[in-house]
Amino acid sequence: MGSVRLASPPLPRCLVLLAMVAAGSAAPGCVAFTVTGVAPAHGAGNVAPNAPIVLTFSGPVLADSIVLDRYPPVLSIQPSTGRDGQPIAFQWALSADKRTLTLTHQVPFEDGRTYLLTVQTDPAALPRLCEDSYQRPLLTSGPLPNPSAFTIGDMTPPTIVSHSPEDGGVLMPGHSISVAFSKPVVAQTLTVTSTPSLALSVALSTDGRVATVTPAAFPPVGAAPLSISLRVAALDVYGRALAASPTAPTSARNPWSVTLVPWGADVWPPQLQWHAPADGATAIDCSAPITLVFNEPVAVPEAATWFRVDPDPGGTWSVQQSSDGTTLTITHTSPLRQGVQHTFTLLAGGVVDASGNGLAADQAFRFAVSAGSPPFVLAMTPSEGSANVPYNATLSIVFSKPIRSQSLAVALSRPGGTALAGVSAALDGQGTTAIVVHPPLLEDGGTYELKVLSACDLDGQPLVAGMVPNNAVCFSTIDHQPPSLTGVTPANGAVVQPSTTALQLRFSEPVATAGPGRPVVRLSYLSGEAGPALDPASAQPLGGGAWAATQGFSPDGRSLNLVFAAGADGNRLRPGDTVLAQLLAVWDAAGNQMAPGSGALWSFSVADTRPPMLIGVSPAPGSLASLDQPVVLRFSKPINQWSLAFAADGDWSLTGTTHSSTYDRWLAGSRCFSPDGTTVTLQHKPYAESPTEQPVAHAFTLVSATDLGGQGVVAGPGVPLTWSFYTGQRPRLVSVEYREPGLGGLTADGCLSGPPGPWRAIASPTDRLVPRDSPVRLTFSAQMDPSTLVLPVATPSAGSWSATWEPGCRSVVLAHSAPFTASIPPFVRDAVGAIVPSAPAVLLSIPPAADAKGDSSNPMVVGLTPPDTVPPAFRVEYLANPMPDGAIPTTPYWRPLPGAAAVPLNAVLRVVANETLADGGVSVLSDAAAVPDIAEAAPYVAELRDSDGTVGSVALVRLAKPLVGGVLEGDPPTERIATYRVAVCVRDRAQHVPGGNASTASIRFDAEQTLPPILVRLSELPLPSGAATRPGGGPCGGMVLTFSEPVDMRTLFLEDLPEDSGVLSGAALVRGASDRELLLTYRPPGVSPPGEDILYRVRVSPGVRDGAGNAQMDPRLLNDPHGIRDAIELRFPFVPGDLNGDGAFGVADVMVAFRLFLGAQPTTPALARAAGATGGEVGAVELSRLLARLTSGRG
Repeated sequence: MGSVRLASPPLPRCLVLLAMVAAGSAAPGCVAFTVTGVAPAHGAGNVAPNAPIVLTFSGPVLADSIVLDRYPPVLSIQPSTGRDGQPIAFQWALSADKRTLTLTHQVPFEDGRTYLLTVQTDPAALPRLCEDSYQRPLLTSGPLPNPSAFTIGDMTPPTIVSHSPEDGGVLMPGHSISVAFSKPVVAQTLTVTSTPSLALSVALSTDGRVATVTPAAFPPVGAAPLSISLRVAALDVYGRALAASPTAPTSARNPWSVTLVPWGADVWPPQLQWHAPADGATAIDCSAPITLVFNEPVAVPEAATWFRVDPDPGGTWSVQQSSDGTTLTITHTSPLRQGVQHTFTLLAGGVVDASGNGLAADQAFRFAVSAGSPPFVLAMTPSEGSANVPYNATLSIVFSKPIRSQSLAVALSRPGGTALAGVSAALDGQGTTAIVVHPPLLEDGGTYELKVLSACDLDGQPLVAGMVPNNAVCFSTIDHQPPSLTGVTPANGAVVQPSTTALQLRFSEPVATAGPGRPVVRLSYLSGEAGPALDPASAQPLGGGAWAATQGFSPDGRSLNLVFAAGADGNRLRPGDTVLAQLLAVWDAAGNQMAPGSGALWSFSVADTRPPMLIGVSPAPGSLASLDQPVVLRFSKPINQWSLAFAADGDWSLTGTTHSSTYDRWLAGSRCFSPDGTTVTLQHKPYAESPTEQPVAHAFTLVSATDLGGQGVVAGPGVPLTWSFYTGQRPRLVSVEYREPGLGGLTADGCLSGPPGPWRAIASPTDRLVPRDSPVRLTFSAQMDPSTLVLPVATPSAGSWSATWEPGCRSVVLAHSAPFTASIPPFVRDAVGAIVPSAPAVLLSIPPAADAKGDSSNPMVVGLTPPDTVPPAFRVEYLANPMPDGAIPTTPYWRPLPGAAAVPLNAVLRVVANETLADGGVSVLSDAAAVPDIAEAAPYVAELRDSDGTVGSVALVRLAKPLVGGVLEGDPPTERIATYRVAVCVRDRAQHVPGGNASTASIRFDAEQTLPPILVRLSELPLPSGAATRPGGGPCGGMVLTFSEPVDMRTLFLEDLPEDSGVLSGAALVRGASDRELLLTYRPPGVSPPGEDILYRVRVSPGVRDGAGNAQMDPRLLNDPHGIRDAIELRFPFVPGDLNGDGAFGVADVMVAFRLFLGAQPTTPALARAAGATGGEVGAVELSRLLARLTSGRG
């Protein structure tokens, strides 16, 4: 692929050839090097705006000779600007065989504009394309038009320019509706419909711009006018539909209404326009027919009562009527009387028109019949002036009497030409009709003459003049050959003076000089200016630069002179411009239209001696431009590339422009000039942005510029040589917003549910709040150009994107076809260890977009994160081997907590989630009214750890208090394993719900059993039935020790404690009725001494273990259900009233009481207690109670 480049030094061989060319000679042995093909072709229309230019050559092209970036170039395009006035620059590529040069361009051609492609072939001009061969011949003129013209298609949809009648107008009977379009439409797509529906015939002009619509019928006579609504539909060549225009001016609406006027009554009589024989004619043959021609179709009665012939020859009369009903031919079986004058009278009322109107009056004419005259020609076929005769037509001659065959001679020839060969005549059997044999006639609309050269009747009388003047007829053949344009003056590519008076067109045959078939030309200036205009006497304007010729035809109709109208400056053509001339349509007399693509487009340049004028600048004076917008200068004519100097702030060196420090000005380089030398593009390095919102002014002065003749530049109308433009700031992305959820909130997958809420700015790209299907709104600091917006790209992909600009074009709403990817947001730890989001989940790459003045924003990558709507998944484990102080060992063993047994009382729990947990995002609560209650252990999150690359996904839960090693239940209490039922709630860091997404799991586990056995009940063992009771009672049958759990008998030891009544005889512990009961057996003691209980103290020694090995070291819990005493006391009470020690109460004991009362026996504290005394002595009261007891028999 080649590109526009700076001119490089030509090869030495080229230098030799260029010198030879400059000297006017050619290199010896050089073969002509020419252009053999151009696309778009000369005269091509509807060319695509981005169509490349393709040139084919007779030989390979030398790549080094392709110089397009200096003036004059080897080829150029006029105008040199494309769409939006941007300069057109070509990039070139050669085919493998170097014979095809393809020119592409980034700037599209301007819609509807005609362009001239000029390939430099002038022998005196340099540079030129050179052939890649040994001789290196330079490009010369070839058979193709140069310059060649092509027209870019109009990309706008067609519209109705005008129609007649206009909306609300009326259409008279027999008239048609005319519709003019703004551009050609395709005939096959043109439809016209009416409401109510009527049959309509539609015809489209050859240029596709005018449609003629004719109703098949109008309301009949006497009917009311009919109002119809018409609608036109059509497509242009690009398939763009005709735009509706219901509110356009009344003469251009679509649809529109027209009222059809009914036919009026026909009261006009028919008129006889022509007849044969003519009035006063002589020497009429006696068998000649009578011909009548009327101005309208007529009807005649079947009987011959509507005319009269005097004298009447008798016989039978017959009438033949033409197909259009206007011509009557009357023949007769009896000949007219020879030598007699006859009068033919057409009777009034005998012939009537379609409305029944007859002739206004009788009409008569006279003629004389020859008497015994020599033979003459009665008729010839074709008749005089016949047209549209086919190539194989039968030519015949009818004579007044039989002819001798040897005497007959005929000739068939073109006027002014020689007779055709192979022509002969043969008579029929009666000798009165000759058939002419001839070669095929040319169907070109040309004229032929058929002439009888000689003939004699059977009596030898020679042929005389008769019904056919000169015994010859001229007729023309049917014309199937269209006319063509054979030449023009000025010719294509010519240079003419502004005073040139006329444009001459030459045709291949006579053309129509009047009516709708007359030639139509379109004249325009390449610059786009209106004109040139033709003299009103020469042509009639049709609009759009089209003219219909009215005068200036040559007598033979083969040439046409169109006179240019004089302008106010005295010139007829615009100096310095190029005239584009196009023959749009021309018909010959037969109605054949010039064939399309017959080379009916050409151009010629108008010389310009005026000084060059600055006719346009960009940026415009006082306008706001982009920071890097180039300055474009447009001149009225080519500028000398070495003469242009300017003064301006900034650095203008990007396009080869150099700075003169002496004069403080810039000198334009050759790369700044367009190929036609009329446009200069000056590129500067981007200006710095304005530090404030106020624009910065930049002054530009065109110091000098001259044309190729050295004339200095002058300012054009409204275009000064010094002006200022302004620059401002680049647009900035002010905010990125998303749609908050509305009342419906979010769906389970993070999308909006129901109508969305208000727009909300994305405060941080890691805020996990953007709904997955939320559109994104970008707001810029300035009004933007929507056409420059490139849709963003989301990573991961969110499907395709669409953009909707809000009024003012500062904000654009970007919608995506697929939801944002749902993912768990990642987190990291910052420098101080805090958990923070690591990165957004979605990256939105926003390409640059330009504001209204052309400045582009900087590309940006916007981060956003959709909400995390999925609750965390997690598992709960416990540390099976904690250190005594609760620390985690080097090699920890983590076990699943659900269903676990023997969980250590100082357990450490571990919650492992699949995402980062919220601070304080783990809670361990009691499930319902469970006993024991985990709350008593006061669990808390000690720290958040990382796992498998996920920050903060592991929570270590510790206990402020240990778990219980068992639970006592019932009466007496029974120990069971401490089973905990807990609810573990885990929350992530989701932001769209308070506290985050939560997951809860109910877990049951058993704590380690660590409770030692406890004496929960101490009870007497009842005596066996029938066993003797001990006086005074006491636990004579033994004691039952009930523990909280089974105990290991091997760990039981019974001790006899001091400070009691002595050693308990026969004391032993044996297994009781259940595994939790032990029996303390012993031998009961004898009678207790008077007033003194017998007390034994025994103890179950510490160290008693349960089945799990838990040892009870507290003797109080082993010997006292209340945990107060550390021994079991066995008390055997004394017998109340037993004062003599026999173990019973009786008279003897009362007697001892008397002695004690009387002081006969010393009273001891024991005897006092035995007597029931509350003090230290036995008194009357105690004695009375004992007596009463004795007398009552209570013993």
